[in-house]
Amino acid sequence: MPLYHQLKKILSEKILNGEWAPETQIPTEEQLVSEYEVSRSTVRSAVLDLMRSGVLYRKRGRGTFVAPSKVDSETLGNFYFSKEFDADDTHKNISLLRNPAARWLAEKLELENPNEEVFEFVRLRYFRTELAGIEKIYIPVKYCPDLQQNTPIRKFSSWLENTHGITLQAKEKTIEATIFDTEESRMLNVENGSAALLYIRLNGDQNGNLISFAKTILRGDMFRLIIPLSVEGWFIGSKK
Repeated sequence: MPLYHQLKKILSEKILNGEWAPETQIPTEEQLVSEYEVSRSTVRSAVLDLMRSGVLYRKRGRGTFVAPSKVDSETLGNFYFSKEFDADDTHKNISLLRNPAARWLAEKLELENPNEEVFEFVRLRYFRTELAGIEKIYIPVKYCPDLQQNTPIRKFSSWLENTHGITLQAKEKTIEATIFDTEESRMLNVENGSAALLYIRLNGDQNGNLISFAKTILRGDMFRLIIPLSVEGWFIGSKK
């Protein structure tokens, strides 16, 4: 993983776990260079990507700050992939890491042990034969300890149900507009800063336990939201 992407991940964690609150000024370039022992260009690339994603913003003559939290809306209905997209069900596994849960993730999944180990499962998703998005799934190791030895290549929820008897049920869904950062653009072979849709899901099981947290970032030039007047909810369909 490029150095600037590693640094970007570290800075993002500080924001997600609340160490840097909204409207907080982050350290200067010089301070970040000194603290993390990286070059000035590495710091600039990481900060610029976070600015492009709307996580940070710059005040002229004052510095760089954490962007305000987005306003939640209770009017957002259910969000679905079109049947055509689901039927494709093609993935390319990129990485599978096993680490103690970050504080923000432990809180999200309501883990009793804040140091509980979780898998971070990253893969590319295709629409037909074309790269369509990047999917990142977080799940505690205790729910699927064999994931590293038995990594699924198709739909994760189906694999989890078939191998571990866990039926995922959505507890919370969020959709928002964003843009691809440098690393995401490279992975999908699209222009840096291209429009994207970020789809976030918090999933539980049939017994009410919180099981996984997933983020999928989709190409904005391939998909769009469709709201049928006869059906309550949000849908995603292909532009092609």
